[in-house]
Amino acid sequence: PYLLYVRSGDSFYLIEGIRQTRKIFDLGYCHYTTEKYENFNPWYPYRKIVGALCDYKGYVPWFSGARVGDYNSMVDFLYWYTYLTGDERGREVAEEWWKSTEKYVHPSGSNRSEAGTLASTIFLYSETQNKKMIPFIHEYFESMCKGQTKYGYFNEWQNYAPWLERYYDLTKSEKAKKILERWANSFLNGWGGISSKWGHYLNIIAKAASVSGEEKFLKYGKGIRIEETLTAPENYIFPDDFYRTSLGHYLIYGLIYWLDVEKRFSTKEFIWPRTTWYPSQLKEGKYIVEIYILDEKDGEFKILLAGQRPGKGHIIGPSGKVINNFDFTDIPPHRPHGSYSMAKWGEIKIPSDGKKGIYKVVCENSKYYRFVIPVTENMPEIYPLPENRIIPYRAAFYLPKNTGKYKIYFTPVVNINLPLCVLYEDGGKNFFKEIPFTVDTSKNNKFMVVGCKYAGKGYYKIEIKGQREINYFSVDIKRLFKMGRK
Repeated sequence: PYLLYVRSGDSFYLIEGIRQTRKIFDLGYCHYTTEKYENFNPWYPYRKIVGALCDYKGYVPWFSGARVGDYNSMVDFLYWYTYLTGDERGREVAEEWWKSTEKYVHPSGSNRSEAGTLASTIFLYSETQNKKMIPFIHEYFESMCKGQTKYGYFNEWQNYAPWLERYYDLTKSEKAKKILERWANSFLNGWGGISSKWGHYLNIIAKAASVSGEEKFLKYGKGIRIEETLTAPENYIFPDDFYRTSLGHYLIYGLIYWLDVEKRFSTKEFIWPRTTWYPSQLKEGKYIVEIYILDEKDGEFKILLAGQRPGKGHIIGPSGKVINNFDFTDIPPHRPHGSYSMAKWGEIKIPSDGKKGIYKVVCENSKYYRFVIPVTENMPEIYPLPENRIIPYRAAFYLPKNTGKYKIYFTPVVNINLPLCVLYEDGGKNFFKEIPFTVDTSKNNKFMVVGCKYAGKGYYKIEIKGQREINYFSVDIKRLFKMGRK
């Protein structure tokens, strides 16, 4: 609310920020303890430490007071409160937080708790210039860096808080810059960590673009911004449910970084971001993913494979013969927080072979997995619609020209229905608050639907009713091509 207030001047946001802050610093932090409760065992949830968070999943949220060095550690809003109201209570609570952190917290690895603690400490140092925080910050940074894998992504939810961006701004460290750029590249390659699925990662792309000025980060960041804000103007029909709108969840602070980038750099082009929601299909006892790639120029290109549970498979060339067999099953699955998450399997280079046409990629595993699409940088590629018609929240379709009108049902699998933005090949767009909507193939036979990522937990059910059955989709209108009259 404070950020919206200083950008708009609307006192509604200031009042809301003050209300929230007063409740949080009164009930969300522990302010009193005794020797018995400060040393109570078990630590959580019974211990009471002044300055620690009262994070207790029960009837009385202030029952606990043991969460010190936590991923939900935040102090910046406390200072915004003090600066905007003159009430020193915000600054006092932030100081309580630091004293408990200094006393009880030490680097314990690379994870979201470390991320929240480091991001908050860097902010606090920038406000207080407390030199005791400097060794703490550097030690924590080195601990956090250990979570970056050889592929560039981080092995847990390290993007829960902006620790890396703030560390670079504080130190201009060359090491931080390299880590940032490797991390950003891993997001471009399909998987940069849990934030590819939970939360968001625009902040990493934006900071990499700001630091390096590289065109690829600018294009990709702009693609994220366009994708996530397309339906935002229409989402105010749910004013009390902003979490589920395009600007909800963890995107807000990423947008702040991106706004700075758009002021300093400009690019007319953009890249639609990769999606992690394409599901494998059970066929003859195996879970299969099929991708069709159209090579129109007979040039060398790369195929990037990423997903849950690394698998094996083959690639069939335009001649109909297998030209490559691959096996990535020796790569251990990525399991932060106990659930199977995405990971890069590897890249396969397809050389120029004097042939044009369609390449078919087939991946398989004995267990269900989701897959990252698209697999090429900018080539036409399409995917079979799954039997249950569950697809990602962004999908493009090729309807046969002049075959009448088609009714399109694009329904969130869970949660509420939100407005859809439909983009057409001619550059036009429409918003639809109800389904089905209609596409007239005498006017537009290629279109793309962009839903809200959080409305359906990232996936929708598609039904297309018209003269012809539609069995393929892509994630970008420009990537569509005709696969015959299926």
